[in-house]
Amino acid sequence: MASVSKYSDMTSLALTKLCLAADYYAEVSPALARFFIDKVDRIKERSGLPPTASHLRCQFCGAVFRPGNHHSHVKAQMKETRKIQQLRKHEETPGCRLGRFQRRLLDMYTNRKNCLTIVCDVCNKRTRVWFPGEREKGAKGTCEEILVPDTSKMSRSAKKKLKKKLKKKKQQSEGGVTPDVARLTAASTSRISQHAS
Repeated sequence: MASVSKYSDMTSLALTKLCLAADYYAEVSPALARFFIDKVDRIKERSGLPPTASHLRCQFCGAVFRPGNHHSHVKAQMKETRKIQQLRKHEETPGCRLGRFQRRLLDMYTNRKNCLTIVCDVCNKRTRVWFPGEREKGAKGTCEEILVPDTSKMSRSAKKKLKKKLKKKKQQSEGGVTPDVARLTAASTSRISQHAS
């Protein structure tokens, strides 16, 4: 058991040193930095660790991305256009089938993601990294569902306190007066009554 932990400690130490060396040599000697990163990837592959992140170096030439040797931009996720709205309605109607292009367009919209495109200045090729996009605005639920916490795991006294708090908020909102406005009006009326006497 001790030999396994010693091996993993040595592996992590070697990986750390190689990553630092690659980072140091990235500006001085890009070829040497590529060599160190390749060595890190081989060690990670042998030990079953995930490979180096794709946005840290070029997939094609292996150059470590540093300021000045690449440029990047973010391509936003696909927006819902009128055409996509029509396709979604058409898909929901029974008995209607979509063509291959229309199906692909809808799939691209439903699986939409933001894309970070990094262009390597060494080999002039693009590395793309995909990130999950934002959910739709109404996807989380209504305001009441978000504001009211799950009461199944609460104690009895906590449920009572929550119920009173929600009731008080509801009464204040029905009256059209927010708690801050109510406090300010109460303070101003007390000052006016003090000045009058």
